[in-house]
Amino acid sequence: AWRQRPALTAAAAAVRQAGRTDDEAALRDAVLLTRASDFLPPGRQTRPAEGLLMEANLAAYQSARPAP
Repeated sequence: AWRQRPALTAAAAAVRQAGRTDDEAALRDAVLLTRASDFLPPGRQTRPAEGLLMEANLAAYQSARPAP
């Protein structure tokens, strides 16, 4: 429990630097009151963005190639 307090303070500082108004109590409640099913696994969160970036890169590459 003693390690969680400095981590919470650091998270609150990072949130303030990002321009949000969440304090330590709001961050603590957000973590403690969420279910495990509320968040997707990290791989499923980044996969849609990866697909969109790949499609955009392929489209840019194909439009830049000279016609055969």
